[in-house]
Amino acid sequence: MTNAIRITADETLKLIDFEKLEPLQGSLKSLSQTNFEKLKKSVIDRGFFVPVFIWNNGQSIKLIDGHQRLRLLQVLKKEGWIIPKIPYVNITAKTAQEAKQQVLAISSTFGTIERQGLYEFLEDIDTTLLTTDFALPEIELNTPSFMDEYFHDIKQQEIKNGATELLSDDFEIFNEKCPKCGFEFDAHLKSKA
Repeated sequence: MTNAIRITADETLKLIDFEKLEPLQGSLKSLSQTNFEKLKKSVIDRGFFVPVFIWNNGQSIKLIDGHQRLRLLQVLKKEGWIIPKIPYVNITAKTAQEAKQQVLAISSTFGTIERQGLYEFLEDIDTTLLTTDFALPEIELNTPSFMDEYFHDIKQQEIKNGATELLSDDFEIFNEKCPKCGFEFDAHLKSKA
């Protein structure tokens, strides 16, 4: 059985063969292996639901936004996945310089995800997906502090190596606190009486 990537974007969007796209960003952005795996899981599980942005300069079709997804599609094709035509939105630019400015505008993150706002937004979402499916650099999701601070009902979490992580609720006295992340240590466990 052959696997195919689903296109789950708005059906009215125009479609293009991803192999016709020429990256414009170069090495502007990097993609860690961890985030590559999260992106791969997202595209396989949810389909290709966000269009790429392109600039057709009359000689070639330059990819303005969607470079990490393009890299992923290239890998998936090598792995034997069927990649249908993907949705796109055409960006207007008169010159390569203007197109590059569009890249920077699209890549800019003007809003910041706030811890309290993320907690409120997660009301009906499985919080285990935070560390397995998403990359939110404003919030250090892999540290116990966010989960511990906002999800007090989670008593213990298993760590990959099989050890059990103790949460701050398990302690009663804290002698030291990390100035960078707020992690408190050199503490005494509460008695289990």
